[in-house]
Amino acid sequence: MNRKIKSHFDRLDGDKNMKKKIGALKRKTLSFLVAMVLIAASMTSMTNVAVADWESGDGHKMHYPQLPKGPGGYSVMATVSSSPCYVADDWQCSESGPVTDIHFWGHCLGSPCGIQFFEIRIAEKTNYGVGQILWVREFPISDVIVSDPIGATPLHWINPLTGGSIINVSEMYWQYNIENIDDPFIQVEGKEYWLIIGAHWSVASPIWGWEECAEVYSFGSPAKFRQDLNQWQDIGSVRDLAFVISEGNAGEECECGTTATQIEVMAGEKDNFDPDSDTDPASPSPTLEALFGPGVGFDNPDINKHFIHTFTWEDCGNITGACLEVKLKALDTPLTHNDIFKLLFSDDDYSISYKIWEETTPSGQTETILLDLSGLPAAGTLITETTSGSENLLEMLNDEGYLDLHIEDDTSVDYAKLILCCEQNPSISVEKKVSNDGGQTWHEEVNQDVCQNVQFQITVTNDGDVTLNDIVITDYLPNCLEYVSGPAVNWICPPPTYVPPYYNLPGTNTPTWKCSELPPGSSALVTYTAHVVESGGCENQVSVEGEYDGQIVTDTDCATVIGVTTICLGTILIVFLLCGGLFLVHRKKA
Repeated sequence: MNRKIKSHFDRLDGDKNMKKKIGALKRKTLSFLVAMVLIAASMTSMTNVAVADWESGDGHKMHYPQLPKGPGGYSVMATVSSSPCYVADDWQCSESGPVTDIHFWGHCLGSPCGIQFFEIRIAEKTNYGVGQILWVREFPISDVIVSDPIGATPLHWINPLTGGSIINVSEMYWQYNIENIDDPFIQVEGKEYWLIIGAHWSVASPIWGWEECAEVYSFGSPAKFRQDLNQWQDIGSVRDLAFVISEGNAGEECECGTTATQIEVMAGEKDNFDPDSDTDPASPSPTLEALFGPGVGFDNPDINKHFIHTFTWEDCGNITGACLEVKLKALDTPLTHNDIFKLLFSDDDYSISYKIWEETTPSGQTETILLDLSGLPAAGTLITETTSGSENLLEMLNDEGYLDLHIEDDTSVDYAKLILCCEQNPSISVEKKVSNDGGQTWHEEVNQDVCQNVQFQITVTNDGDVTLNDIVITDYLPNCLEYVSGPAVNWICPPPTYVPPYYNLPGTNTPTWKCSELPPGSSALVTYTAHVVESGGCENQVSVEGEYDGQIVTDTDCATVIGVTTICLGTILIVFLLCGGLFLVHRKKA
C-alpha cells in the first residue's frame, strides 16, 4: 500500500527537541539563491514515495486536523544542522489514549533532500508557552511514510532565525506519516500539548520546512521556534502549522500473528465520498434486499436512503480475528442523530445495532469507525465514541460465512473494509469400499468367486477448511484383479472437472482420476468394476493427493477381495470341447 522513502539526515547538533513537519526557511544571502536553483532537482530526487496515508475525513484525536494552506502558504524552517532550529505548534486532546500516529506536511529546499531522521518531542502547554518535555523519539526516514508530491503553486519559505523569507520558491510539498509508534505518548482529553519537530540532515546545505496550515484551522497559541537552548519565540508571519494527531487504523489493529493469514475484503473505494467515481456498487444478499429494499451504494449524497451490503469470502479457514473499518459522513444535522449502524446475519435472524451520531454533530462531519468484531460494544452504544466491548461475532462469522451491514438513513458510506485473520488447515481423506452384490452393500472385505466381478467405491473428502486444487486419485490393483473400463466407471467430481474426467491406460492396473478443485466439506466419488482373476487374498490400495498454496496433502485406504476358486464357464467349455474331442477320436478308433 504505502512505500517508505529512505534517505538519511546526519548531524545531531544542539538540543534535540522536536520532530514534526515544519516549513523551511531561506536566508537572504546568495547561498539561498543557489538553493532555489536546486529545487527542481530536489523534486525529482524524492522518488520512493507513496500516496498520502492520512486523508481528509480520516479519524483524529485532536481539536481538529490542521490541514496545509497550499498555494500561497509558507514553509517554516525546522532543520537541525549547523544552525539548529526547532519548531512547535499546539493542540488540544479530544480523546484520551495513545498517540500512535503523527502526520504532518512539509518540503525540502535544495538538493539532495538528505533527511536522516526526524526528532519529535511532545511538551506540556503552560500559561507561559512551551513547558516541560514529556516525550522524545527519533524516527529514521526509513520508518516514515512519505506521500507523493502535492502540487501547490506558489509556496514560500521563511527562516525564523533571521526573519528572512523567499517568495515563490516551490510548487510541491509532501505529507509525512509516522505510524504504529512503539511506547506512544498517552494524552488526556481536554489537555493541551505542544508538538515539536526538528529534521536532522546528512548534508549541510539543504533545509526542510514545516508547512503552514490554512487560516480556517487556526487554533490556540501561535506557532513557535527555538534555536539551540534559547527561549521559545513566536514565528510571527506564520501562526499555525499543518499536522494531525491520530491513533492507528483498523488494518493496524487487526494483526493476525504468525499462525494466521490476513484477508481483506474491500467494498467501495477510498475516494472521500466522490459520487462521480467509478466505485463498484454495494452488493447486498437477496435476503438483505428483501428486508430493506434495494438500498443505495457508496458515496450516496441523498438523505432518507438505506445503505446495505453483504461481505462474502472464500478459503478463509478458521477465523481467529476480524475487524471492520467503515468511513461515514453525516448528511443532514437535524436528521442524522437517530441514524443506525447495524451488523447482521440476515439468514439467521441476528443483528446488533448502534447509534452513529450525536445530536450536535454538524452536517458534513466524517468519521472512520474501527471495530474489533471479537469485542464489540453493547447494542445501542454511540459507535463513533465507543468501539470496544464483549460482543463476539467470530463464531457466527465462521458458521455463516458472510456478514451483512446496514446503515440508515441520512449517513453516506465512503468505503467499508472487512479484515479477517484466517487459520488455513488443508486436509484430505479417502475411503475405499468393495461390493460383491452389484453395489447394493459396501464392505471393507468381501469374498467373490474367481471369474466374477466386484465393484469398488472410492470417496475422497476435503475435510480441511480451504479449497484443494489438482486432486489426483490413483488406484493400485493387484495381479489378482483386473480393471474393467468403459461404462462400468461412475465418476462424480464437483465442477469444474478436468476433461476427460478419468484416465486409464489399457492393459495397466493403475487407473487414475483427476479433479481440478474440491471445496471444503465436499467429496469426489469413483465407482468402478474389477474382475477377479485369481484366488486368494487381493488387497486393493488407493491413494489421493491435493494441493493448497504449494502444500501437498495425501491419504490412503484399501479394500480386500478374497478370491474363491470355482470352475469358470470358460474352463467348463474348454473341458467340454476337450472331452468331446477325445470321445470322437475314441469312437473313430473303435
